[in-house]
Amino acid sequence: FDDGSPVLIPRSVFKNHAHFLGDSGSGKTALGLSPWLEQMIQFGDCSFVVLDLKGDSLELFASMLHAAKTLLQRKGITIPLKHFTTKPGRSSFKFNPMMQPFWADLEPYVKTDILCSSFGLNYGTNYGASWYTATNNETGHLTITAVPDAQSFRELSDALSKLLDAKGAQKMDADLRSAGMHIHLVLKRLSEIEALNPAIDDSPEVAEESINLAELFEKPGMAYFQLPSMLMPTVAPEIARNVVYSLLSAAAAAKTRRCQVYLVIDEFQRILSDNLESILQVARSMNVGVILANQSMQDLKTRGTDLIPALEAN
Repeated sequence: FDDGSPVLIPRSVFKNHAHFLGDSGSGKTALGLSPWLEQMIQFGDCSFVVLDLKGDSLELFASMLHAAKTLLQRKGITIPLKHFTTKPGRSSFKFNPMMQPFWADLEPYVKTDILCSSFGLNYGTNYGASWYTATNNETGHLTITAVPDAQSFRELSDALSKLLDAKGAQKMDADLRSAGMHIHLVLKRLSEIEALNPAIDDSPEVAEESINLAELFEKPGMAYFQLPSMLMPTVAPEIARNVVYSLLSAAAAAKTRRCQVYLVIDEFQRILSDNLESILQVARSMNVGVILANQSMQDLKTRGTDLIPALEAN
């Protein structure tokens, strides 16, 4: 408050989600997200997934490091922190959606839904939009059933490429082929990001130490994703959405959810669309508290999407 006294908020509030709102330069990160992260981490009993779509600085990552160090010094508790970045030449833990423990047990149509939603290819159920959604999903389903054990975006990209060649195209009508070209471009982009895909020369330790979202529900842990959406306006949101859907899928597959998980998304308006309300509702029921941050309420309203009602309702 103005007199310097602290604002005290019960921890339970954040299990039902929270929204940090502040203009650029207002201190949204320094006075909001960073202190919140540092305080929550130092309880030592929760897990955190941070999607930094601003990604131009490592302020949130530094806060997580500081909190983990302080927790170790004060209570002797160690919480591992793994970082992921799309920036070439930077060190990064790997995150492979198709190597998550739950992935192999999913039905092909569920895998298709996750990937198409991550790629922003589900346009809703309105007349017209539903047709394009259906063709994208059908093309994705054909790809996944062609290589059911695929463990990388490269394998999916190669499989779809074969379906689209002269012989494979005979199995697809014109609409599916058109959708396939779009999906293939997305898969090809993601297949070129080293931190997302296994490599031939990866050591066993690389796979063993990769980011495993399912573990976060078993014991406290942290994962930080640096996804600068200004530099990578297409790829960064696709990866971020994949993390969101993978986290919720991991929660759904977990036999027990011993640990509260917080999903923090800075500049979240860059990745979410009409499905915001359903994501928030599902997350709450699965022990995932969603902490959203952005600059302006007007950012949440575009020509085709109005996220304000969904945000206020949750």
